[in-house]
Amino acid sequence: MARTKPSRESGPNPLEVMGFFWIALGIIMVVAIYAPPTLFGKLTNLAAGVILLAIGLIALLKGRRKRISGETEDECCLSNPLSGRTPHWSGLPIAGGCSLR
Repeated sequence: MARTKPSRESGPNPLEVMGFFWIALGIIMVVAIYAPPTLFGKLTNLAAGVILLAIGLIALLKGRRKRISGETEDECCLSNPLSGRTPHWSGLPIAGGCSLR
C-alpha cells in the first residue's frame, strides 16, 4: 500500500474567508448610503464601506497569495529578513507563527 503525502490544504484559507466576510459587510455599508436622511450619515456609511472593502480586499489577496505560493509562516519570515519578525521554532502555538524580535 503506497502512502500519500497529506495535503497542506485541508480546507479554505482563513484569510480568504475573512476577506469575503469583510467585503460582504463593506457592500452592505455602501448600499446603506441611501438609508440615512442627512449628508453626514451618508458620508459616514461611505467611509465605513470603503474601509471595510479595502480590508476585505487586502485579506483576500494575502490569502490567495499564501495559498498559491504554499509558504508557511516560518518560510515567510525567513524569505523576508527585513520584516522584523523571526520564525518561532519552539513548538508552542503562537498566533501568526512568527514572533517579533
